[in-house]
Amino acid sequence: MPSNAEKYNVMQSMALGWSQAFEMLHNSGIRCVLAHGWTERTDPEFVELVQEWQDRNGLDPDGFFGPNSWERYKTMRHGLLERSQTILAGGLHVPIYLDGVQVRHDPAMALTKHRADSREKARVIVHWGGWNVGSCHRFLEQGGKSSHFLVGDGEVYQCVDLSRRGIHAKGWNGGSVGVDICRTPRIDLMHRTEGQHIQRNTTGRGPEECLSIPEGVAETARTLLGALAPMLGLVFEYHGHDVMDDRDIKAGGVLGHHNTDAMKWDVAPWAGSIWP
Repeated sequence: MPSNAEKYNVMQSMALGWSQAFEMLHNSGIRCVLAHGWTERTDPEFVELVQEWQDRNGLDPDGFFGPNSWERYKTMRHGLLERSQTILAGGLHVPIYLDGVQVRHDPAMALTKHRADSREKARVIVHWGGWNVGSCHRFLEQGGKSSHFLVGDGEVYQCVDLSRRGIHAKGWNGGSVGVDICRTPRIDLMHRTEGQHIQRNTTGRGPEECLSIPEGVAETARTLLGALAPMLGLVFEYHGHDVMDDRDIKAGGVLGHHNTDAMKWDVAPWAGSIWP
């Protein structure tokens, strides 16, 4: 039976007009877009999300999203959209905190090989590819694949709406967000890259030597993943160099492609530069 807070939120969503915006409630609200859609204003989880947001923003954390909370939210959202970047989720621009990183929504960079995804986003899978953003985008497009984000040095391109299913990790595309770091580990391609050097690879995945990840690119990846993980309700931690059991992959997290596929080694040698 709905609690008092749940009943109140249904009435206030109609009276105040926030029913079309509640899923953008600060950071955690993105989970409502991806998991529940528009109709779950009576969901107890939404009351908990409201309480968390109220507590973070100096309001009484009672879970009642009424006039005071709505006015605070509108004021904050206006400022956030001016000061920060946004990512697309379900066609909506959702604020994201990315210090020093530009999120770009360039129609020319959109990838078309994706489809609807009814699953809640339970994991982020990190890849590498190309020697810059342009080459990575070209390889994905020509190969009929797609990642949600392409990571460069100080910039991130969103190529697929977060609510859609990309094609980037065989067997694990559903419920996953693909992130491609647009640099190569291949020593034979070193002449095409900048800011990379040869490093030892002691992970047991891939060759004994590979190219390093440039610090600017690594910092951009850390910033994106560090902001994206809590928005999706995930923990940003490393899961080791080995392939994980299916049960652990399903449990979710921020994973390397090497964690989901024995034939892949991205991005094990760069893990120390990407994960905290």
